Amino acid sequence: MERLFRYVLTLLITSVAVLSLYQVIMRYIFEVPVMGLEEILVYPTVWLYFLGSVNASREDTQIKANVLDVFLKT
Repeated sequence: MERLFRYVLTLLITSVAVLSLYQVIMRYIFEVPVMGLEEILVYPTVWLYFLGSVNASREDTQIKANVLDVFLKT
């Protein structure tokens, strides 16, 4: 299950990067933007955030805000 989870995350981040690069090349080099690609990219990006946060919770590597601890100790 861990391996499948990693493959899904890798597939999502690769697809977002490749499609973003494709949009940049089409828009600025060929001057023909792909209509609707930004909207389509929202879906894998949101899933990437959700699954990435699940992975960070599982590995206990989430960013921790310890501002209150810093203020209370001083």
